[in-house]
Amino acid sequence: MKYAPFVVLMFGFFVVTTPTEAYGTIDQTAVRLSDTHSLYMISYEFGFLNRETDLPIAAVRDSLSDNNAVVRYDLVDETGKVQTLGTTYGLIVSDRTVADNKYHLAAGKAGKFTLIVLTKNDAAPTTKTALQITHLPLVLTEDGKEKDFILASTELTDYKTPFIR
Repeated sequence: MKYAPFVVLMFGFFVVTTPTEAYGTIDQTAVRLSDTHSLYMISYEFGFLNRETDLPIAAVRDSLSDNNAVVRYDLVDETGKVQTLGTTYGLIVSDRTVADNKYHLAAGKAGKFTLIVLTKNDAAPTTKTALQITHLPLVLTEDGKEKDFILASTELTDYKTPFIR
């Protein structure tokens, strides 16, 4: 027990000096609006204690773009195969400040973002599909230095809606 204060002090030092980084998905929704239209939504949060954060407003279907500055998504079936039928319209909404066509978060602030995707098919779908975010870039600024980041595919596994037909 004579080392208990030392252990508590070291634990406290570690907790206080470790930078807080928080991000993750908080809600996923998929709704069939009609025989030919569906609405998919994925909400996520970001916030960093010591870093300013910039996130994209634009979102595009991944199979149709290689743009690294936007959020990219795809519709996938239950086996994970990308479904390319139909047309999609995507946008990310948030109440955060917009600067240089990106959402901006000051250091120490968090924000909620929702990717909204409307799909239109020529006929009623025969396969169940889900919306999966496949590319989520961000720019972190600390001490005036900007760094581009992209969430790894393993970090994006939960950025997926339920399946609907």
